[in-house]
Amino acid sequence: MQAPMPNRSAGADRTNPRNVFVAAEQFYRCANLILKQLNAATTTVIPGNGHTAYRMAPVVAISAFAFELFLKCLLSIDGVAPPKTHNLRDIFAKLPKRTQSEIEARYDEQRAGSQFARGPDFAMRDVLEGSADAFESHRYIFELHDPTTVSQYTVHVLCNTVRAMLVEAHPDWDW
Repeated sequence: MQAPMPNRSAGADRTNPRNVFVAAEQFYRCANLILKQLNAATTTVIPGNGHTAYRMAPVVAISAFAFELFLKCLLSIDGVAPPKTHNLRDIFAKLPKRTQSEIEARYDEQRAGSQFARGPDFAMRDVLEGSADAFESHRYIFELHDPTTVSQYTVHVLCNTVRAMLVEAHPDWDW
């Protein structure tokens, strides 16, 4: 007989921003490691059906999840209980307007310096809309009608943007 699953919320402080950040940071670092390996070994990775999107699906899924957790960290800092959803657009919409504007401005600055995320197709609101369900959709990329609808780099740039804001506000969180 299998033991029952433990209650995830029993004894845990789900809204402690530092705890949320630490969890996000682990996924963020894993996405960076995978991205580094994929970029270094492009010829040794088997591209699914010849699509770069298949090769990059793990980076998109993990970056989207890290971004989700970084957004939930911002909500926790503001005293807002993070919603139980993976939808990036919905989580972002719960942030105060000033925070949304700051993220958008910083994203625009960061993408201007990125060789992968430049251009009118990669405006932050468009990326947020296109990647709203990236954590779920890219775990099942084979089910997508068009797996190229989310740029792996722009989701990662969004993640970098919010992480940088959090580390600037809490330098002791960066190790």
